[in-house]
Amino acid sequence: MTFNKSLWTSYGVMTVFVLLWGSAAIFTRWGLDHATPFALLIVRFALALTAVLLIGLYRRRCGQRLALLGRRRRPGC
Repeated sequence: MTFNKSLWTSYGVMTVFVLLWGSAAIFTRWGLDHATPFALLIVRFALALTAVLLIGLYRRRCGQRLALLGRRRRPGC
């Protein structure tokens, strides 16, 4: 059996997505029991913003910018 990195990556991403999607109703119910809907939205958007910023910083560090900039990806990232 050969090791296919892209196959395992897709399985990992799919697993994380299913776990997040499936647990959303549970955590939403718990959150609404302990906070207002507006406060829960603020926390959700803050978490999403943090995740997007971390992904952006990682991609910037590895040099994966738009092709319009004409920069190449550094080896090892």
